Amino acid sequence: MNKIIEALLKAKFPAINTSDLLEVINNTTNAEVATEIICGLYQEPWVSDVPSVEFSKTRFEIVLVGYNKWINAVEYKYKNRKTKTVWIKKDTELPAYSNTNSYQSEYYFKDFASKSGSAGLISESDYERKTIYGDLETNYFTGSCSISDWNGDLAYS
Repeated sequence: MNKIIEALLKAKFPAINTSDLLEVINNTTNAEVATEIICGLYQEPWVSDVPSVEFSKTRFEIVLVGYNKWINAVEYKYKNRKTKTVWIKKDTELPAYSNTNSYQSEYYFKDFASKSGSAGLISESDYERKTIYGDLETNYFTGSCSISDWNGDLAYS
């Protein structure tokens, strides 16, 4: 690839030391984009203002921050729902998120049983691990993804 880039640079800038240009290009996070910018060939890809339906299923209040050409990624901010994952007796109605303070949030059943003081007295087969959802978090989180993940089904409509 360097030979192709070097040949392009020599043709485009015959009076400039291409070794210096190559050094700069190779020290960027995306040599291809750097070369395209230097040669006046770069075109930013299309990024939808809103994310695809599939992408939006797991995040809320998603805001496009922009496209980062150096890492070839869409950057965004979003909110999550507050969650608490608890062990609850099977066939028991799930409590509202605001009423989960008394529930242990342990990943493994043995930790749940131990912390609840019921080790050896209750059986894992009588319980199930459930996630309870609350309101949206107040703070935004940041993320990045590929253009195809962001645009998803929108790229073909």
